Amino acid sequence: MKTMKMWRVRFSCLVLVTVMTVVSAGVSAADTKSDKKNAVARVNGDFITREDYQRQFNIAQQQLLRQGVPLDDAGLKRLRNEVLENLIDNELLFEESERRGYAADEKEIKSQFDEVQAQFPTEQEFRAALEDMNYTAGTFKDVVERRMTLEKLIENDIAPGITVSDEESRLYYEDNPEYFVQPKQVRASHILILVEDQNNEQQKQVALEKIKLVQQKLRNGGDFAVLAIEYSEGPSSAQGGDLGFFQSGQMVPPFEQAAFSMKVGEVSDIVETRFGYHLIKVTDIRAEVSIPYEHAKNSIDQYLTQNLIMNEIEALMTVLKDEAVIERYPENM
Repeated sequence: MKTMKMWRVRFSCLVLVTVMTVVSAGVSAADTKSDKKNAVARVNGDFITREDYQRQFNIAQQQLLRQGVPLDDAGLKRLRNEVLENLIDNELLFEESERRGYAADEKEIKSQFDEVQAQFPTEQEFRAALEDMNYTAGTFKDVVERRMTLEKLIENDIAPGITVSDEESRLYYEDNPEYFVQPKQVRASHILILVEDQNNEQQKQVALEKIKLVQQKLRNGGDFAVLAIEYSEGPSSAQGGDLGFFQSGQMVPPFEQAAFSMKVGEVSDIVETRFGYHLIKVTDIRAEVSIPYEHAKNSIDQYLTQNLIMNEIEALMTVLKDEAVIERYPENM
């Protein structure tokens, strides 16, 4: 699927723990020992600390920047307000989860904590990732505990009442054909001569002469894969330069433009990117194809289920907010 995001059914809209980044979005441990001057809000008597707020704001801002989303003053203001409201919402949901008797035990928390840590090559890298986001192992375990408690509420009280019929699934497929297209893909190999400093003309000239030498060897009948192993300075050199299949948007623009304009077996002229100089050979092409409904149905069911769960959560949030006592302290944001 091209744009539809398929979230785990056993999800948390409140915390998403992702490989390599350990991003936690929107869960804050309210602190009754804090006070107004160190808080951004108070929910039913419990403070949401400025420290927790700033942590979540920084994570959200970094995510948007990595996605290339620009943030002007108005955008930053919207983001600040959204982060605050998310923290309030999640505090209300956590309180409701506890009120209904849900809790995560130590064994569950440790298992989830260890699962996240296992996604990192070493414990040191895991601890460094936590430190980058101003977490300790203890405070991150608190985040895990809250996420698991909220999941129990969702899985036990909300998700069981959600069903998606075959008719609904089929209708979504028919109404959104653009989501069910496997775009054209190209398989290519490349030979890369790196330029470490794009502002260093001498480096660029040396790299250009080197790629021209390789180009001449190809014109003289040299084997592309063999030359890639010998000369390429990219990580794919050991595989003869093979990059596998990719689609539009996955490579830097100059590389992509060259690769998608070629036929199978063709070798490009020298292509310059921010990495250096490339020679590209297209080895296979997969045409754009539509994904059959039978192959897409499971993902559609998951997606629609998640939407219905979100609707139920929003309805619950409306009730909880109506009954809650909430104070906001925007001057501390």
